[in-house]
Parts: sequence; structure tokens; C-alpha cells
Amino acid sequence: GVLFVQNVGTEFALWTVCIFSFLGRFDSQTVKNLLNVPVLVIVGCLLINIFDPFQYLPLTWRYAIKHHGIDILFWTPINMLAMSAIPLSLLCVGSTIAEQLHLSDFVEDIGKTFRLATLSVLLRLLIFPCLILLAAKYIPCSRETKIVTVIYASMSSATFPIVLAETYGGDVKTALLTSLSNSLVAIATTPFWIVTGLKWIGI
Repeated sequence: GVLFVQNVGTEFALWTVCIFSFLGRFDSQTVKNLLNVPVLVIVGCLLINIFDPFQYLPLTWRYAIKHHGIDILFWTPINMLAMSAIPLSLLCVGSTIAEQLHLSDFVEDIGKTFRLATLSVLLRLLIFPCLILLAAKYIPCSRETKIVTVIYASMSSATFPIVLAETYGGDVKTALLTSLSNSLVAIATTPFWIVTGLKWIGI
């Protein structure tokens, strides 16, 4: 449950903060882009869980839904969409990488490429993990929350922002270089941060 809530929060940040940083401005078009389908779905599901509108349905409707399996017409398509979400995301990321990855663009200015890759690795795989682990150590929260926080501290940068950068006018090459360099280095750093982080928080 804690991991699910963390994932939802991450998705919400991805579709708001990340897009806002790509746009680099705040106007009516920005608001329109921020009110996208994932954000509306997250907010809508939270409201449904908080207020439980199904309790206001007539008793006979609730009885029919519960005892005759009518809710399967609602949950089956949602389940199918949920199972296809990750494969579709991988296809979107893979196709964007295939379209945008031109080695000549990075070799052209090898110094700039190296500096950008090094800076992104230092930020996401060194500085951010230290800050996140400090929070996991000293902020009062449950054991499960601390474990999930350690896992997130150990992760590399996300890959889906590559697609968002292309869609919302961000620097695709920067997003691409950041994601690829982080993913490569994270092969070594992820196990280290998990082991170190769990010891650091006393688990």
C-alpha cells in the first residue's frame, strides 16, 4: 500500500512538475497542459475513495451490483488497461529513443556531453540519494515508508520524461542523455544504496 501511494505521488509529480519545467512558463496553455488525463484520473480516484459516491446509490442497485457481479463490467476494462500500461510505456520510450538517438549529436561536442552526463549522475545517484536517506533516517514515519524511501533513493532517473520532453517541447537530447547515463551507472550504484540505506535507517 505504501509503495502504491508513493508511485501515485511520483506519477502526479511527473505529469505536473515535470511538464511545468518543460514548458518554462505559466499561462492559459500551461494550465491546459497540466490538466491532462493522468492528473484528472488521479484526482478523480482520490475523490471517489474519500467520498465513496457509491454509498448514495439506491439500496437495490447496490445489492444488484454486489450479488450479481455487475461490477465486473466496470473493473474488467480497468484491469486490462492497467496491465497494458507498462508495456505501452516501454513502447513509447523505446520508439522515442530509437527516433532521437543519434550518436553524432553527442559526439559533436563530446566535452558538453561528458559534463552533462557527469552532472546528472552526480545529482541523481550521489547527492539526491544522500538527501533522501537523510529524510528517511530523521523524519518520523513508518518502517514501510522508510523502506520504500530507500528504494526510491537507490533508483536512477526515470525514462518516461524522454517522451514528455518530446511532447511538451523540452530538450529531448538532455533527457535522453540523462536517462541513459543514469541507467548505466545505476547498475553499480543501486545495490550499494539499497544495502547502505537499509543499514543507515536501522533495518
